[in-house]
Amino acid sequence: MVNGSRFGVALMGLGIHRRSFLEAAIYAARRVQFGNRIDSYPLVRETLVDMLVDLEAGMAATYECAAATRSAQDAESGRLVRRILIPLAKMRCTRLALGAASTGLEVLGGNGYMEDWPMARQLRDAQCHTIWEGTENILCIDVRRAMRAEHAHIALLGRVEQALETGSGHKVLGRALDTVAASLADTRLAISYLEGAPDDIALLQSRRFAELLADTVEGALLVEEAAKKTAPEFIREMLQGELGKILAHGLKNLYPLKKIEIRSSVVLGVIADEPMPPEGAPVETGPAAPEGDAPAAPEAPSAPA
Repeated sequence: MVNGSRFGVALMGLGIHRRSFLEAAIYAARRVQFGNRIDSYPLVRETLVDMLVDLEAGMAATYECAAATRSAQDAESGRLVRRILIPLAKMRCTRLALGAASTGLEVLGGNGYMEDWPMARQLRDAQCHTIWEGTENILCIDVRRAMRAEHAHIALLGRVEQALETGSGHKVLGRALDTVAASLADTRLAISYLEGAPDDIALLQSRRFAELLADTVEGALLVEEAAKKTAPEFIREMLQGELGKILAHGLKNLYPLKKIEIRSSVVLGVIADEPMPPEGAPVETGPAAPEGDAPAAPEAPSAPA
């Protein structure tokens, strides 16, 4: 029951993380400073990419929690993966959401701190989710409990190996595969050490181990996703299925993502229903008034009879 609630809180963290990224990307694409949009500056680009990579990793782990019982080789393996991965996902997603909200607020500058802009609420709500349904310390202890009582880590590491197997054979993923494989070896070594360590030492290291395990799982799942998206068979299957129908009718009316630019490993989203302002155009200094809030113009007095 608690795991089900924790899964929901992990999704709440993802929602705040995504909103924070979108607000930062929109603002950076519209804010002009020193004659250029600020998303043209390397440090801002790096900030946005870091936010997006963490978001994608959190989504991979959390969606795996949702799919584990359906995609595992057997029901028990899926249950064990879900048992240990949910506290990991909740720990990772809510903590990174708090960081993303703080970073997004900084991108907006002083406006981000004002309550009539959206980022102040994101930051305030994000702090709640790191506490709700278990703080990080409690979650790390729960991961240790799942390992000791149910050996759930065996099923999870098996899932990591399966993901790495999917990614093997793709040359473009070679360095990523090597990195995740090294992390998997470190994880197994850490497990071996902690199994024989005194309880106080094992508890002291439980947070570091949980972070290592989360990194390993997220890296493996991202490698698997990348392998599937680069495989010709996957592309052919998607084009023949529902994606083909969507592409045939056009994407712009189906999603709020108006445009996504990918330049030399930099992903910048421009999310708006209206066209981008031309380079050098003035930028609004405050949020637009909601529709319907503007007072109606007074009617002109009628001419006397």
